[in-house]
Amino acid sequence: MWVLFRGGEEGILVLNCTIPSVPGEIPNLKVENRNITAEQASAVAEEVFNLVGSVRRIEDAYLVENEARLFVIFDQGGFLYDHGPYGGNSPSGETAKQVAGELLGKLRDNGLTPSHPSVEIENADPSIDSAVRVTFPIKFENISIGEIAIDVGEGGEVVQARGDWKEVIPEENISIMTPKEELDILPEKLTQHLEEELERYGVPGYPSITKIIVQNIAPPTYFVTLTAPQDYLLPIYLFEFKIEWSSKHPVYDDSNLIYSVALSAIDGGYVYGTSLTGIA
Repeated sequence: MWVLFRGGEEGILVLNCTIPSVPGEIPNLKVENRNITAEQASAVAEEVFNLVGSVRRIEDAYLVENEARLFVIFDQGGFLYDHGPYGGNSPSGETAKQVAGELLGKLRDNGLTPSHPSVEIENADPSIDSAVRVTFPIKFENISIGEIAIDVGEGGEVVQARGDWKEVIPEENISIMTPKEELDILPEKLTQHLEEELERYGVPGYPSITKIIVQNIAPPTYFVTLTAPQDYLLPIYLFEFKIEWSSKHPVYDDSNLIYSVALSAIDGGYVYGTSLTGIA
């Protein structure tokens, strides 16, 4: 497929993956404010994480902290927990899954998971690093709306936990763009974003994009910004791709680098993605 790139030059868009089949409409998810109080934040921190400490308001959340340990609960849903500096040996995957499953039960009992009956929380295999991370995907009608990730360290200690989700109420369905429609505007969005990066950092004489090789198109998901308020969850498409440049890239050396970009499934607007300059 031939498309126009930066500077009026021609480039090639290559599709190296299958295009997912998607519905024409998906639920419009309105975000609800839960009106959390300082007393509730303190009680949940103690009940779930055995954390007793000072409580203070920080923008759209409450923070409970005691020395290096902290817990943040957000008005619209979601939370953060950090045990502080950690070292030691990682537990087995099975031990981590058991500990994370027990913690998930406490999270449910204390309002730290979405309450709508159509929301499902799934299990996933743990990944092992210095601690073992167990991730629970959260879905609404089989579409991702976030996740809960729990890091389990030596002796079954929960060293970090994060709930990336919002409390939602479904409204009428909304129409979304097709993957083909998004592909048609992908080169334009990438070149626009490249120009914006170059202008922001004052970089002249940059190479042009000559080829985009799309490696994967994920089915629509909902974009959640844990630390910022949202009125509605934004449906997005996530693209993974390689780029060929008109000359050697000044920052990236690996020609096999996989870039990613999220575009709004409503209007194709740029949401987030890999820095094209490597400066950001």
